[in-house]
Amino acid sequence: MIQGHFLHNNYVQVLHIINEYTPLLNAFKTSTSFLDEDFVRWKAEESEFLTNLLLESPSDAFAVAYVEELEKLQSAEAKYGSVMSVPFLTYTPASFMQSSGLNAATRNSSRAIEAKLTLAL
Repeated sequence: MIQGHFLHNNYVQVLHIINEYTPLLNAFKTSTSFLDEDFVRWKAEESEFLTNLLLESPSDAFAVAYVEELEKLQSAEAKYGSVMSVPFLTYTPASFMQSSGLNAATRNSSRAIEAKLTLAL
């Protein structure tokens, strides 16, 4: 029953629109010398335009893919930079000699940074 009311109300609304706007449309066509065929053609052109909007052009697809790859590169460079900032990687074998001064505080600092990087990756 609800669908019947819905359809009836839509039908009444359409009749109202037709009765109200037909005289306005006829006056517009007379003042501009447009024909019914012009309106049909415009509708077809609009449909074609909207259909073409659904299709992604190859240049747009390439640009999007390029930006996505740049974002991946930026992320990889940021991760690489954070890994390379670990003090352990800047030490040389000479740093681990008894006379090098590498003490417990430095070892603990290196371990803390390694743990932080492990969590980040």
